[in-house]
Amino acid sequence: FYNKILQLQKKFPDLKIWSASNYLEEILKILKVAPLYDILHAQTGKTHTAAILTKPFHRKKVIYTRRVHFTPEGFLTKLKYKLTDKVIAISQNVKQTLNSAGIKCEEVIYSCIFPKELNYGKVLKLKNKLQEEAYDEFEILE
Repeated sequence: FYNKILQLQKKFPDLKIWSASNYLEEILKILKVAPLYDILHAQTGKTHTAAILTKPFHRKKVIYTRRVHFTPEGFLTKLKYKLTDKVIAISQNVKQTLNSAGIKCEEVIYSCIFPKELNYGKVLKLKNKLQEEAYDEFEILE
């Protein structure tokens, strides 16, 4: 994981990536760096919470990309979403879950994979090929 971060930072020297081990560290870091940016983009629940808790001080727009499918519950959680300027889902299912919970989510940005209709013919061909290869290897071992 850290090697990938180092590679990204070498490739994009202006890219700022940081992490924190607890809420206090996260909150202090956001308070320190928020004045340098126009928008704060949170990608984890912990960072989302910290960005919202510090919003009265930095007064920046907060965008949150939600990656998990479970239903957000509780008054404070729903308030956190209400105070978020934009919520983005990584799939239609996540968007539907948020909207069903009364959380406004209008946009989906897929996380690397675009939905495509499954080609069952290719799947069966691949399955048969793999079974044949496994059978051939088994025969060699006997």
